[in-house]
Amino acid sequence: MKKLITFLFFVTFAIFISNAQHPCTPTQTGQVPSPGALVPQSLPDGTVGVLYNELLQLGFRDSVSMNGSPIFITSVTLNGLIGMPGGLAAFCQAGGSPPCTAMVPNTWYCYTLYGTPTTASAGAADSVDANIVAVVSMSRGGATFPFTTTASFVFGQKIPIRINPAGTLPEQAVTPTGSDTVCSNETATPYATTGATGATDYVWELNPANAGVITGTGTSVTIAWANAFTGYADLTVKGHNASGNGPVSGALHILVQTCGGINDLNAASMKLYPNPGNGQFNLQLNSTQPDVINIKVYDAIGTMVYSRLDVETNNQFNTTLNLQDLPVGMYYVEVTGNKINKVNRIVIQK
Repeated sequence: MKKLITFLFFVTFAIFISNAQHPCTPTQTGQVPSPGALVPQSLPDGTVGVLYNELLQLGFRDSVSMNGSPIFITSVTLNGLIGMPGGLAAFCQAGGSPPCTAMVPNTWYCYTLYGTPTTASAGAADSVDANIVAVVSMSRGGATFPFTTTASFVFGQKIPIRINPAGTLPEQAVTPTGSDTVCSNETATPYATTGATGATDYVWELNPANAGVITGTGTSVTIAWANAFTGYADLTVKGHNASGNGPVSGALHILVQTCGGINDLNAASMKLYPNPGNGQFNLQLNSTQPDVINIKVYDAIGTMVYSRLDVETNNQFNTTLNLQDLPVGMYYVEVTGNKINKVNRIVIQK
């Protein structure tokens, strides 16, 4: 009898541990972008047979638009993740496996990807996506329907993750070096890394990918910047060998501007002050003629957090950008029009 009681105790304890493991605490701060976000944008590589433990974070807004009518979200349950590599499992913020319940709008939540991968990615990387069930109500003509219902849907913001074969991977590559301010019509801007131990070649990446085209797989590459792209792009590199990809390097932050003979767009000047500031910034434009402009503000990962569109300006234009609701951090203010295409970096500190 004593042995039986001891056995049952350990079985119960094991079940308790398995159902309450790997809790996490959200680190994402600030307003959840509309309609929601699944971060980070990509996950570190894993290796078959090597323990994997990474944090994912999910947030959603209190409403989305469908056919011009708002759908109000009351709560969300994370049913699970689609596209998970073999051997990995998801664990809710409070521990235990999905469904993760009691998630409310405009709040960041986290869950953990944990386990030992069993199968290497074949070709393209795997892609994880959140499968959620939302309690929603609909509104039409300003009046809310007198009922709520549930709707199941995939989040649609897929995150790539690659599982490499077992073996010795390269060490982390050194952060790239090169020009951090370029023109969008440059065709061969050089960049380099001092390399990664154990690498036979290198995988270079631009974020966003449409910022330009990278040529080369060694420690030195060139980038042909896309004419249509302006703004900030991050350049990273990771070593590669027969076992797979090593850890990604730190990012080189590059400002891509319109220049190189497009005088009309560069004739206008833009000033933002005070910078750093508490969230209230004065925007001053000086141009040779009136214009219609769009003002957009992006956070450090490229999510648009503020916009004013179709603003009519005179030769001298002054306005105030009220960004005091945004969290402390670095942002980018983009002003585009027929006669201007400028991006300035600002810092909010309180």
